[in-house]
Amino acid sequence: MKLYHVAINVRDIEKSISFYRDTLGMEFVNRQYVKNEKGGIDAVEAFLRDRETGFMIELMQRKNREQLGREGFDHISFQVEDIDQVISRLRAEGVPIVQEKFSHKSILKPVTAQIAFAKDPSGIEVEFVNY
Repeated sequence: MKLYHVAINVRDIEKSISFYRDTLGMEFVNRQYVKNEKGGIDAVEAFLRDRETGFMIELMQRKNREQLGREGFDHISFQVEDIDQVISRLRAEGVPIVQEKFSHKSILKPVTAQIAFAKDPSGIEVEFVNY
């Protein structure tokens, strides 16, 4: 398991991209529009990578403020080899799984990722990703 990225809820994705890219020197990787069941846009996500370490930040701007919940830190992500094994181990240890494994087309790689979410003891969401 390796640390993959942290996600931050932002008010203005363009200003945030500019800050992390232009001010802090991070590399812009990709942008994705998250659609709802009706085909409308619910959120815009952007990934930026630290040029030295490769660590990434995911910026998320939700369409409506109720979806946002809070500004700032959203979740931490780990890339894993075997997502089923990780979920089983977490369940055995009593860790709440808040979103079962699902498939998601990656904006970072030309593949479909398997993703699941759990909660840490403080209630912070922890994402597990397998490519």
